[in-house]
Amino acid sequence: MLHFDWHEYSELFGSKPERIVLLNEVAPHVFRLIQDRLWETTLLHLARLTDPPKSPGDDKTNLSIKGLPDLITDGKLKEQVSKLVDEAVKSTEFARDWRNRLIGHRVQKPTAVNRRRCDMEVSAAPVNAPSEAAE
Repeated sequence: MLHFDWHEYSELFGSKPERIVLLNEVAPHVFRLIQDRLWETTLLHLARLTDPPKSPGDDKTNLSIKGLPDLITDGKLKEQVSKLVDEAVKSTEFARDWRNRLIGHRVQKPTAVNRRRCDMEVSAAPVNAPSEAAE
């Protein structure tokens, strides 16, 4: 689902400037709604995939790549996966920041990331990081 949402987002809003002009001419409010929902959904997916394996004060486990190293018994493989997980978590910090401050609690806009300045090539890396760590 994450890759599908990101593909749709980048095709609609990040690949061709003339497409954005067309979308704004045809139905600006509808496409802004779609843009915002796809962006928020992508951030939520990234944040959930890289959240802690357990929530504080809760015995329930979360489906998170941070729990993968604990499932591996081979020391060398565990170390490699741990490094990949750490990279994925680091590259998705912006998603948790947005989720926690803007989506989750509607606090002031995060200053570290501005969607309009977000480079599509840089943004694609965090979308791929959790899946690369899970492979």
